[in-house]
Amino acid sequence: MIVLADISLATPFGALLALGVVPVIVASLISARRNARGRTLLQLPPPTSGQRVTLVAVAAVPLLLGAAAAGPVLRTHVGRRVRTDAQAIFVFDTSRSMAASAAFGAPTRFSQAQAAAINLRQAIPEVPSGVASFTTILIPHLFPTPNEAVFNSTVEEAIGVEKPPPPFFQFGVSGTSFGPLATLRNQGFFDPATKRRFAVVLTDGESGPFDPNALSQALTVAQQVATLPGRPIPAVVAPVSLLVVRVGTGADRIYHGPGKIEAAYRPNVRAAEDAAALASATHGHAYDIAQLAAAGVGLKQLVGSGRSSLQGVKTKTMALAPYLVLLALLPLGVVVRRRNLTAI
Repeated sequence: MIVLADISLATPFGALLALGVVPVIVASLISARRNARGRTLLQLPPPTSGQRVTLVAVAAVPLLLGAAAAGPVLRTHVGRRVRTDAQAIFVFDTSRSMAASAAFGAPTRFSQAQAAAINLRQAIPEVPSGVASFTTILIPHLFPTPNEAVFNSTVEEAIGVEKPPPPFFQFGVSGTSFGPLATLRNQGFFDPATKRRFAVVLTDGESGPFDPNALSQALTVAQQVATLPGRPIPAVVAPVSLLVVRVGTGADRIYHGPGKIEAAYRPNVRAAEDAAALASATHGHAYDIAQLAAAGVGLKQLVGSGRSSLQGVKTKTMALAPYLVLLALLPLGVVVRRRNLTAI
């Protein structure tokens, strides 16, 4: 968050009240000089510090009241820096295997992925981030936004295991395929003007067969498209860099109750290799869920720095006059005490 502040005067002419202190100061200086000459002639000691304090207090009261009459207002402008050159999409594997866990009642792979995404989003607070999910097709849930609250609520409430179910189940094709990730680049998941695009893929790595070279071609190799119909004006489509976070272990199972394991599910022994191959194909990095802190550092380094603008600016105002009036009571109290109470 960026906080800027300034002070302005609502009624500047009210400060003229402070001129009332000028005669007091002039009279005090004249009196002080006259008294100093008298003390010198009479060889009396100089005035005590208490007399000087009284003079300062007498001068401070009209000064503070004059400042209050000027109507000072403190304005604070609170906003946040938002990257204008970069966007990120957090892509969740929502296949059946993401319901697996280390034990009955333990966090599922999917719940671990949700927590990891919210944690990693905090590593790049200035980068607008969106949410997508995939099994055998890639589905957008939230387009990149700088609003972290919207991002978090989407991650926690809008997606889930097999929500929606993979559309190819009806044809006998189950599980996950990394192939649909190829559509990240040119199917509207990012703003067309965004030059730096990143995808954080949260998966258990249990994909069906996929072609790393095809994904590399689709996501990283230079592509051009015509920007205007009938006019061959090429524009380079920015590549997408992947950061893969793998959840789950080979010991995980899908539990339906204490000791009740889904017999049809068996972990894929090549999951870690496939996740690494996916990241390597796009010149990205792969991390295990146990390396989440390192993944956050890696994501921050991957995104780097770039152009940003101040957005979502909110202005708050606070009148300072009441505080100045209260402050004026302090020197006034000093004057009253020294002139009246000490004389009793």
